[in-house]
Amino acid sequence: SFWDCALYCYHLGDDVVAPEGTEVRSIGNGTVVEVTYKSECGNYGGRVLVQYDTSSEPVVALYGHLGPNTSDPATDDIFVAVGDHVDEGQVIGRTGARRENGCWPPHLHFGINRGPYIGTATECGSWRYAGYTASAFEPSEDCYCQMLDNWYDPSEFLGVRPKELQI
Repeated sequence: SFWDCALYCYHLGDDVVAPEGTEVRSIGNGTVVEVTYKSECGNYGGRVLVQYDTSSEPVVALYGHLGPNTSDPATDDIFVAVGDHVDEGQVIGRTGARRENGCWPPHLHFGINRGPYIGTATECGSWRYAGYTASAFEPSEDCYCQMLDNWYDPSEFLGVRPKELQI
């Protein structure tokens, strides 16, 4: 299985390697609930959160390591704003260069969090949508499994094998 509380996991999503400037598309029809840009090393660079209402529950998809969010069309790599409706397949942004995306090689970090968007709320002392916080806890701690339980395996959620996950 994707998450196993017996393992020391800390990456709660899939990384899809893609050259800088690759278009990132929405997985479904949803609403943009957060757009941020933090280029400092270790951050996500450009990040977009979209809430999707599935037949079983709402989920929030995290699209991370995009390029900058600017007001200049020549340099803007995020094409949506909070409150926008997005359609399945709509381009929401582009992957960023290392200097723009948190100092990582160009790629998309894609995660799917269970439940509706809860803003900046924290859980077990960490931001709910961080996507890597399980490493802050030992496998024997309640927060460790709680963090893991909040995330879907993106490939499983979308019904694709990991190597087929494309942007």
